[in-house]
Amino acid sequence: MSLELSNVACLIKFIDSKYVSSFVDEGLLYMNTLGYFRTYEDENLALRADEHEGLSASLRAGDVDIIKDGRKLDGIIGKVDSREIHVDEFKLYCMTAITFDDLAFPFFLDQSFKNFGDKAVIIEGRHLAHFFERLIARVANDETIYAIDSSLKSAGLIQYVERGESHFKLTPFHKFSNYKWQKEFRLVYEVPQIQGAYELRLGALNDIAGVIDTKELLSTLLRLK
Repeated sequence: MSLELSNVACLIKFIDSKYVSSFVDEGLLYMNTLGYFRTYEDENLALRADEHEGLSASLRAGDVDIIKDGRKLDGIIGKVDSREIHVDEFKLYCMTAITFDDLAFPFFLDQSFKNFGDKAVIIEGRHLAHFFERLIARVANDETIYAIDSSLKSAGLIQYVERGESHFKLTPFHKFSNYKWQKEFRLVYEVPQIQGAYELRLGALNDIAGVIDTKELLSTLLRLK
């Protein structure tokens, strides 16, 4: 498992009150599929699906030739996106990551997070290492869980890129910059035997996780102490 921890100050899971116990007391990571996040419909814009989840490339029309039956197609405008079909079954678990770079300049988290749940579960400081130790121990010898590709990267910060540019190689760890406010850290696994959501249980996290009201967190100026 490849991890990006050195610059992470804390991880936050915004969650509804009714799910706090399952996460904190049982260590339940409820991993929806990439396809779910790509197609989920909601009236709330902050919760609406990201139709560009899982792209393998996104190119400006002028940077690509499309050939059909031996002939180049003309008149292509905008962007040409590609996605491999199998990525829709990747299992994702998403959290918000506050980095030390973020904290170099005091800031408030985006108010849109209030739509994610009324509670915020926070894992910070030395407890981050404990969280990942438990995660690694849980998946290390489980032969049903796989990294998504030969890079063995299964956890990390999202890299945000501009929609208007050409991107020849994208992964599930890329999103377009209109989602940058989410400051996302995600886990991504393949579990071929399971269709749909996957429940990954780490055991109790109540010794390393704290819980506060989302409203309180969003009104707090975040900065280095």
